[in-house]
Amino acid sequence: YLKARSGKRWLWGQLRRVQAIDFVKLELYSTQELVDICHSPSLPQDTDSYVYNPQSAEHIPPIGANHLMHLFPHPSHAEPLPILFRRVPKKVENPLKPCPINGVGLGWGLYLQEGMNWPAMLLYGCIGFGLSLFTAVVWATLVNQGDVQGGFAIGGFMLAFLGFAGGVMAHMNGENEL
Repeated sequence: YLKARSGKRWLWGQLRRVQAIDFVKLELYSTQELVDICHSPSLPQDTDSYVYNPQSAEHIPPIGANHLMHLFPHPSHAEPLPILFRRVPKKVENPLKPCPINGVGLGWGLYLQEGMNWPAMLLYGCIGFGLSLFTAVVWATLVNQGDVQGGFAIGGFMLAFLGFAGGVMAHMNGENEL
């Protein structure tokens, strides 16, 4: 996940992070890039095409959401024995492919739900506030000496634009990919 998210759009990638991890039932369409989540949380029925232990899951999901979210940034905290790994459904035979007749393949997997990285937004907001304050002071002291009101008007405009841009990014996060 981290390799796929890094490199592209570094600034935008830092503004999003994994908020939740869910076991889901999904449909893979013929393009093999489009996936539709049908049901969450969900595990496969007792069949031969998926293996997990115990086969009839005692808990759904087999690994709690809080535990998964803890292990995501701290994989070294997972137990040395693959106790948790055995609980995750794994396809036994071929990889999941869409059916050639109806164009849809049914499978199960993990869904990494992304959301806004609010600590990063706070950091960028503080940096923007510092830059607008710096601009206001420089304007009032060096550029137009004694024009405190003009300097802070420019700084206030910069701060208002920062709030506007942050609101647009938060709105886009709910509807589109940044």
